[in-house]
Amino acid sequence: MSDNLAVTTDIIDINRIALLLSQEFRRYKDGFDESPIPESQQSRGLFIAWIATFLPEAVSQEFVSELETYAYDARDMGDYQYEGWWRILPLDIALYALTGDSKWLLTAMTNIDHHKSDFRRLAFEALALAADRLKADDSQFSSRVASNLEKHHFFSDQAVALFVAAKGEPSVKLKLLTKWHALYKDTVADDMIRALCEGRGYDNPFSGMMICLHQYVCLRLMQSLSETSLSFARDKGVPQLQLTLNSQESLGNVLWRRLRAHPLSSAAIGVPSVENKKAGTL
Repeated sequence: MSDNLAVTTDIIDINRIALLLSQEFRRYKDGFDESPIPESQQSRGLFIAWIATFLPEAVSQEFVSELETYAYDARDMGDYQYEGWWRILPLDIALYALTGDSKWLLTAMTNIDHHKSDFRRLAFEALALAADRLKADDSQFSSRVASNLEKHHFFSDQAVALFVAAKGEPSVKLKLLTKWHALYKDTVADDMIRALCEGRGYDNPFSGMMICLHQYVCLRLMQSLSETSLSFARDKGVPQLQLTLNSQESLGNVLWRRLRAHPLSSAAIGVPSVENKKAGTL
């Protein structure tokens, strides 16, 4: 969140971004009931989660409260159990990034092995942004990854990629990967798991999704440079923010560093301590 330390922000204007965030949230709410979820609607939700993850300085406490209210209200809707839960996933991830409260992860995490592939995909796409905050040693998480492999689910490679990107000791990850490789054959993730166990990198299955999301964010930020595009948000009186960083580093540099540090922003994934080493014959 933002306090009172002013620093150079390059071309990034957090107040302009905050106004754009308000616009995207309004459009997201307007399209909430669309079914199936169109790409534009999913992009709006993931845009909000992206800003919350990589540019939380542009999010006011008032906006956090508005998101929370909307997410709680969605849970009170009559169809939440059947349809509402998968519509609200991007906002849940945004709230997790902004508050650190793991309760906002529960819905996505408990549905990564859902029997319907479209719902698994929506859960994976939302969780991709939070991947480096997940815990590899969470037994509920790893058991659901294994469930995808056991059931030969589509997108099981994305489940494995989330596990690899999560926080945790490389030895813990390698132990489970080796176990899964021995237990589950002929899955979509076979080649990936073998490569990871052998200390090699493997193509990131989220690469295309992350590139498209980064492009959407860049496009919306470029469009926000138009004064006209921000007129609605200004009329609504979005609160002005002041930027706080722990150093005099520009916000542009901070953002670039955060993006590069995210494990699913890379073209390939791997288990760091075993790269370029053999973990044994499989």
